[in-house]
Amino acid sequence: MAQKGFCIPCPEGYHCAQQATAPTACDAGYYCPMATESATQYPCPIGTYNSRSLRSSKVDCLPCDPGSYCATAALAAPTGACTEGYYCTAASPTPTPGDASAPSGYQTIYPAISASGYGGKCGPGTYCPAASPIAAPCPAGRYCPAAAMGVSAMLGSLCEQGKYCSGGTSGLSGALPVNCPAGHYCPAGSSSGIPCPAGTVRAAEGASALS
Repeated sequence: MAQKGFCIPCPEGYHCAQQATAPTACDAGYYCPMATESATQYPCPIGTYNSRSLRSSKVDCLPCDPGSYCATAALAAPTGACTEGYYCTAASPTPTPGDASAPSGYQTIYPAISASGYGGKCGPGTYCPAASPIAAPCPAGRYCPAAAMGVSAMLGSLCEQGKYCSGGTSGLSGALPVNCPAGHYCPAGSSSGIPCPAGTVRAAEGASALS
């Protein structure tokens, strides 16, 4: 209970402007420790958000969800989804990690994340739909030779005929499309060789069709 005759500190979770007669609830996107003077004095930092009111500590500002990004301070929700072709781990301040350095001040907020990275461009052999928290391996039958491939690029990149792609195929050493084995044929988009039927023969590698 407030004591008459004294100006007491504004309680946690509230802010009190000059000449305030009652405390005002701290808004979502901000936190208000004891004696906070204004609604915008303590914004949740870039890379975080806070969806609840009446918060009193910076720890109430949550790291941006994996697959999303938080581009500005004072957010009540993530700014949006990570861009197709990229993946965003926790606390990403950008939809395209790896294309630019972290915004000013980010390193002091999250030094460990800033040092290890908060996401990146999907590398060869992988693809990333929008809102990806991690890069996904290129599916069997597809060929993902480039960085930053999204869904449409992956779907449009069939393993070439006469070869098969078992998954994660990038074109780099150790992850190349494989020649269709003898006794088999491989149309475009093959994940493995299709055996030649009884009554036929194929002595060489690389067949692309039954006939």
